[in-house]
Amino acid sequence: MAGAEGAAADAAMERYAAGDESAFANVYDALAPRLYRYLLRKSREVQAAEDLLQQMFLQMHRSRGQFSRGAAVMPWAYAIARRLFIDRIRRGQLELRIAAEHVSVAACSDEPPVNGILEARQLAQRLAQELSRLPAAHRAAFELVRQEGLSHAEAAQVLGTTIAAVKMRAHRAANLAFVGAAVTALLSVLLTFGGGLDKDPRPSAFVAGTTLAWACVALLATWIALGRGRSMLGRPRLWLAGAALVTPALLFAWMLVWNALYPETLRAWAGRPGFLCLDFTLAMGAWPLVALVLARRSSDPVHPRATGAALGAMVGAWTGSLINLNCRIANPAHVALGHVLPVVILVALASWLGMRFITTRVVPARDWA
Repeated sequence: MAGAEGAAADAAMERYAAGDESAFANVYDALAPRLYRYLLRKSREVQAAEDLLQQMFLQMHRSRGQFSRGAAVMPWAYAIARRLFIDRIRRGQLELRIAAEHVSVAACSDEPPVNGILEARQLAQRLAQELSRLPAAHRAAFELVRQEGLSHAEAAQVLGTTIAAVKMRAHRAANLAFVGAAVTALLSVLLTFGGGLDKDPRPSAFVAGTTLAWACVALLATWIALGRGRSMLGRPRLWLAGAALVTPALLFAWMLVWNALYPETLRAWAGRPGFLCLDFTLAMGAWPLVALVLARRSSDPVHPRATGAALGAMVGAWTGSLINLNCRIANPAHVALGHVLPVVILVALASWLGMRFITTRVVPARDWA
């Protein structure tokens, strides 16, 4: 809420709390549109949102004597609305739908649907699906700050936590949702524009074996890069650096072993050295890598370079697994240039990003004074 509007709403609530019944109209006009949209987004039912809005204003009326002079009314109203929604869920009076289901455009907007907003709606649907998988605390912080427009301080009042916690939860929720939606979208692009999973000329057992092995390497890199182990600072530097160095070597070594079992895959393709796969892998891996680095921003004072490199190996292995599904060429030279080299490049890029963003800057003691 804008500063002038928020001040007017706060003043109207103070008059209403003091016994001025006429001030209720001003309070209602200031709060109802935003709180209705919030409850509609949460409940996904027009009737439920209207009922909850009425209950919210009724509870505000009953509790108006408890409103503190000088306090902000918007966080207080959101807290009441959120409690009412949670209570209704717990009583079993409202059935939650899956996040992919959305309220009709006519119910949420005065604008008629047009074909031009189809892509935006699909992206919003993907983001909603990813948000629904997040922890409840992170999702609530994201909704209040990013969707409802509350300040971090106001959201902290609603959730009963600290401003720092709200900032952390909203930031992590945004990054995690973006990564999930981006991976889903990129996989869709890969399968759509690549014509699906190519089976010819590679034997299906060869495709299954290489894909499974690359996925196992990617899982191992993920366990090392994202796991904490017994330390709050994450895995030891040796583990992280080892994952960064060994991951591309393992990927290439497995391809060589599998090529030996299927000699027909050694045939070279004229005019297809691997630059297209190289570019595609880097384009697919760059965005999730940047999002992961930003999600870990200022979190590692000990080994940020090694942490970044391990994240690069993880992203490169997963991206390479997807590209490998669609690439029909298994010649070792092509694999080295188009599939393994981009993993090495992502490791190097992530190592540099780690030093720039993941590291924690220590302020000298003399600067504290």
